[in-house]
Amino acid sequence: MFEILKSMDELFAEEKMNEDLALRESVELKNKNVHLDIQLREEELKDKDKKDELKYKIKEIELGNEIEKKKLREVELKKKLKEEKKVEERLRNKVSEEQIGLIRRNVEGFKKDLFDLKKEVFELNMKLEGMEVKNKMKDNALKMESLEEELKNVKSEELKKGLEEDLRKLKLEREELEKKLEQTQLKKNHGKAKWKIDELKSKRYN
Repeated sequence: MFEILKSMDELFAEEKMNEDLALRESVELKNKNVHLDIQLREEELKDKDKKDELKYKIKEIELGNEIEKKKLREVELKKKLKEEKKVEERLRNKVSEEQIGLIRRNVEGFKKDLFDLKKEVFELNMKLEGMEVKNKMKDNALKMESLEEELKNVKSEELKKGLEEDLRKLKLEREELEKKLEQTQLKKNHGKAKWKIDELKSKRYN
């Protein structure tokens, strides 16, 4: 009983701060999404590259909104857990073991829902991180292609050296982005393994 209460206390420790942050971020993201959608409509018949960039940003924000919705759901579940804790404390010496068992099962159910939500949020964050890196790699590739084309036609040695230096920096940036993408994938795989272990531990001790 005391172990359950202890673990639940840990869940509620930062509840208020997380709730305020999640609500604020959710509102900010919705406002930003509306603004970008308007921009996209304005650019629709003008600049294709700008339109593609805005489409990516909107997709990125939609993912962010999905993450925030799940965070808000976490807050709701934590509130329910807190309510169940209060019920258990209030009725501890007044109800049968069967009724206490029912409350405990409710608590475990909420804890499992929270576990699943946290896992989904992690996976969405990894997807978002991967999208950001891939978008930067795409932008990098376009810049390199443009510079390489420009180098073919340049005659000034001084200008050529400057372009070659810019190209060298872009290649280094490309290498860093490739490493980051690989790290993101490793992080994703490590996270999946950790969630699986935690899930197995949870089943073992329940």
